[in-house]
Amino acid sequence: MNIIYHALRPLVKLGLSSYFRRIKVVGYQNIPEKGPAVIVANHPSAFLDPLMIFYIISYDLHFIAGAEWVGKGLKGWVFRNIFNMIPVIRPHLVAEGERPDNDKMFQYCYERLLKNGIIVIFPEGNSITEYRLRNIKTGVARIVEGTEALMKNGNSVKVIPIGLNYESPHIFQRDIILTIGEAVDFTEAKKMEGPDKIRRMTSDIWEGLHHQLWHIPDPELDTLIVKIKEILSFTLPEQHSFTSEDHDLVFRMNQDIIDGVVYFSKENPALVASVQIQIDDYYAKLKELGISDRDLQQPEKEYTLIKKWIIALTAPLAFPFIIINSIPYHLTRFLYRNLILPKIKINDEVGALNPSFSGSMIFALGFGSFLIYFSLLALGTGGLLGSGWWFLPVLVVLYS
Repeated sequence: MNIIYHALRPLVKLGLSSYFRRIKVVGYQNIPEKGPAVIVANHPSAFLDPLMIFYIISYDLHFIAGAEWVGKGLKGWVFRNIFNMIPVIRPHLVAEGERPDNDKMFQYCYERLLKNGIIVIFPEGNSITEYRLRNIKTGVARIVEGTEALMKNGNSVKVIPIGLNYESPHIFQRDIILTIGEAVDFTEAKKMEGPDKIRRMTSDIWEGLHHQLWHIPDPELDTLIVKIKEILSFTLPEQHSFTSEDHDLVFRMNQDIIDGVVYFSKENPALVASVQIQIDDYYAKLKELGISDRDLQQPEKEYTLIKKWIIALTAPLAFPFIIINSIPYHLTRFLYRNLILPKIKINDEVGALNPSFSGSMIFALGFGSFLIYFSLLALGTGGLLGSGWWFLPVLVVLYS
């Protein structure tokens, strides 16, 4: 067992729970109790995506990652042995006309799966923030096919699709729904052989993953659909008698909205254009007033007299903690705006960061800032109180 890997889990879960407003999971029952299995997921937000898989699955996972990120030397050793990363050489990193040599990667995957391991792969190959599933590579099918050819007990490798449906991965305190599908059915693919079998398996994997995602086929509809989903996120659940805690219904409601807009964009584009103008005007007015749609739709909270007294009595106690937490929060904002944001560009300029890394960098800066700040604060408090033993309880109180 990788002790450091599992020791990091509570900290990562705490960090992600703080970064997102709500983390909703649908289909927990589809996570296999053991391997051999391959987890496949879409890849909209760089480092946040593997962390979300790590968040929901407590077993040892091994992640396929670009060799350029895993690196070599001490860094490579840490990523391979502590964070369970399997480096893959991507085609754009080799000379034109040459094929990447990934025999070691395939062999390692076979060995892990033959030992009932679980591997995580993002088959789109690279990270782009968008509301659709792109074409996927054949690597997953080839790994499954190669492993099953080596099995002597007649077992098969399960491929479990997980959809990462972010409200927005690059904005603090937004929601995410993770939908875990049933194992991909390869019944028809297994009747084929050679390249046809690999292509059919890859198509089956794409379909299985596609069903776990909010998929907007036309990028021009992205902004309109996001705004409609936000407007209807309060009214539709109320009208149909379910709450935001009914995660499966919320997921399907959002997909129905997408399907409806896509349908009318083809059948009645004039209607969609008219709706878009009205919604744009509505959001322009909200911006002018300095409020959001959420401000208008959230019901006012009713407080009993007892609750009012409790708030009045505890407010002075909460104020110091608000001040304490504001320091690392504003430090994170300062570092991101001055060090990271200027480097985020859509083009491939040397030294530029892909926009899909925005959320990952915000999370990493915040996680590091809060962890270092509160650790130093707890150590300092323990020193002032004359005992290093105060470090642990103070740290627990500050993180709780």
